[in-house]
Amino acid sequence: VEKRVAGDVVEGLVLAHCVGAPADDEGDLGLVVDLLAARRQGDGRAGSREGIAELGEEGRAFGRVDLNDILCEVLELVRHQARDRNIVLDENLLVPLPAAHGDASALRQVFLNLVMNALQAVDGKGAVRVETAVDANQVVARVIDTGTGIAPDLLDQIWNPFFTTKAVGKGQGLGLAVTYDIIKKHDGVIEVQSELGKGTEFTVKLSLWQDK
Repeated sequence: VEKRVAGDVVEGLVLAHCVGAPADDEGDLGLVVDLLAARRQGDGRAGSREGIAELGEEGRAFGRVDLNDILCEVLELVRHQARDRNIVLDENLLVPLPAAHGDASALRQVFLNLVMNALQAVDGKGAVRVETAVDANQVVARVIDTGTGIAPDLLDQIWNPFFTTKAVGKGQGLGLAVTYDIIKKHDGVIEVQSELGKGTEFTVKLSLWQDK
């Protein structure tokens, strides 16, 4: 299973590259997950440049979104990396979870950015946990790590483009800026709590889907 997932990741990155999507941890990673999902569903468009472009455009639409499904897809994509680094991936997903109103492809990018950041924040053994819940009229998702944490004086800066606490060559500081922009376009909320030496928790809140 691990070899299949790793192979799928490589294929998804190659396909994304064909349409110019940056194949890094801060690029259009939501498209990679879209491509993997389409391939598993037998969608022939995942095998051609034109089809990939169509899938990328098709995903940019607001509708009914299951955050549990998106988080499970993201965790599958990074599971081999976490295992190689002795990082435990944990899930605490509310089932059934009411649907959120959103753009599934963009939200895949949001949560892949957050989970990848969480993995990179863990130095040595540790854990990354994803949770979902409902709070009043919002669907809530959290990404929690036991990593190094973020200094209090830097918390307000993490949303700024090109700001990064990563080592040189490990990121361009765009992932959280893109994430913040996507959530704002959803009229949602993204919050962060962190403590040096203990870890960081990102919380995303989105409106519930309302049947017409």
